[in-house]
Amino acid sequence: MFVNKTIVGGYKYLITSLLLLLMYGCVNVPTQQQRINIADALAEQNGWNKSSVKGDYFNLTSYTGLATKSDLLTVYIEGDGFAWLTRSRPSMDPTPLNPVGLKLALAQQRGQAAYLARPCQFVLESRSKNCSNQYWTNKRFSNEVINDFNIALTLLKKQFSAITLRLVGYSGGATVALLVAARRGDIESVVTVAGNLDHGAWAEFHNLTPLYGSLNPIDYSVQLENIKQVHFVGDQDTVSPLILAKQFAQQFSSNVDIEVVVVKNQDHGCCWEKIWPGLIGQLN
Repeated sequence: MFVNKTIVGGYKYLITSLLLLLMYGCVNVPTQQQRINIADALAEQNGWNKSSVKGDYFNLTSYTGLATKSDLLTVYIEGDGFAWLTRSRPSMDPTPLNPVGLKLALAQQRGQAAYLARPCQFVLESRSKNCSNQYWTNKRFSNEVINDFNIALTLLKKQFSAITLRLVGYSGGATVALLVAARRGDIESVVTVAGNLDHGAWAEFHNLTPLYGSLNPIDYSVQLENIKQVHFVGDQDTVSPLILAKQFAQQFSSNVDIEVVVVKNQDHGCCWEKIWPGLIGQLN
């Protein structure tokens, strides 16, 4: 059943001065190595380790804590990252400027968690595999991408001796989470944060070129009907606005367990990790 909730997210956090400066072109974009160093430092501060998961097409970067046996493993999937320099010019490397997905994973206070970056994020050129910019632009949700996430989830599940998986996708990571969930029978739930749930509707809403070469979760609604879905949406999000999340949820029949939770004073990118322990705590 489609349920629409509104909750208060606390204070409205300001966008960091670095991102403001980047928006206005006052400083150079941090190098790939600098962005990798930021993520590595965040992980290290929390006792997490970095590894590379080898798929059929890509080497996916993963961060995990101590792998102890857990019936339920929560896996966080990063957003699209730094995919575009401008509206029409792809970046040379999609490693995020602000790794929100990783920050969410590190903010989880209870239960076992792991993190997966998207293809070619946090991967040096010398270790990259099939890192054409089509895989962070029009083919970001292609069959080969979803195939490799499926492989990675199976490996993480084995590593933690887990029985079921909860997938948490941030922004474009929500699309990946839904698509891979549609292929598996061990998904406890899919949780999204500021998620792009139907990129066809999203592209039309923003007057963007459709993502030709990508799969779309709305085309797999039948496969998703038996999987619990919770979609957290900021009421100030103009990137993945509430209206699109509601439209997505309304495509499912009334007996499907799907919620759209509106979080007040939240936009698309800033500071979800500050309120995340409270949000995910509601699901446990």
